[in-house]
Amino acid sequence: MSNQHANTPSLTVVFLGRSTPAHRELTFGRFGDVVLDPHNLYLHGEAGRFRYENNGWHLFNTGSILHLRLFHGTGQKVELPPTTSTSVPAGVGVVEITAGPLNYELTYKYQQTIPEPSFAASDTGTRFYGNQLTPAQIDYAVTLAAPRLRGKGEPLPTHAQIARLWGVEPGTVGRTFEEIRARLRRQNVRAIETPEKLVEYLVVNRVVTVSMLNQARLNCPDGPTRRAVIESTNNG
Repeated sequence: MSNQHANTPSLTVVFLGRSTPAHRELTFGRFGDVVLDPHNLYLHGEAGRFRYENNGWHLFNTGSILHLRLFHGTGQKVELPPTTSTSVPAGVGVVEITAGPLNYELTYKYQQTIPEPSFAASDTGTRFYGNQLTPAQIDYAVTLAAPRLRGKGEPLPTHAQIARLWGVEPGTVGRTFEEIRARLRRQNVRAIETPEKLVEYLVVNRVVTVSMLNQARLNCPDGPTRRAVIESTNNG
């Protein structure tokens, strides 16, 4: 059994910056190996499961109501209704699940020696639950959340770092985040005072997404792409 375990290709799931390795099997949901949200009663206790069998990793929807969506860096998208399963392509991908008004996004890394590709654009998720985020707010929010969206445990960027990237003053960035917090408070959202808590809310609720991060091209030599330009191009 130990040799069999040693020969299992590695798969790691990242959620809100926390990495959890799978040892032949890994569950996620309201409870499980990866706890998405213990307070959301719309979420199954176990919503899904990664399992290594037949010489490969597979994703199972083990819930009775909710659908899972698998997005792979190659552009592949698989919709998983309850009780269905699919093989997991090697590389890096995202598993999404919607439970009530909340959306959750897990990143999986299967055979980490494969470089992380760009994700195919899907639902941009540019809305709060009931309100729309402005393009400028998305620019700064997706930059702040970049380490979490990439599944890395790096520190969040400072206001000064975000300001340098976008060619604005740090005060502009700070005021933008306060505008976002004020909007959320009007919706009775609390515990968003720190950058870490704000990012947690934005990522879990898909206000900022992996596809939005890739579209922003933050590390592009010509500089990042503003959300207003992306939306103008998409609507043109």
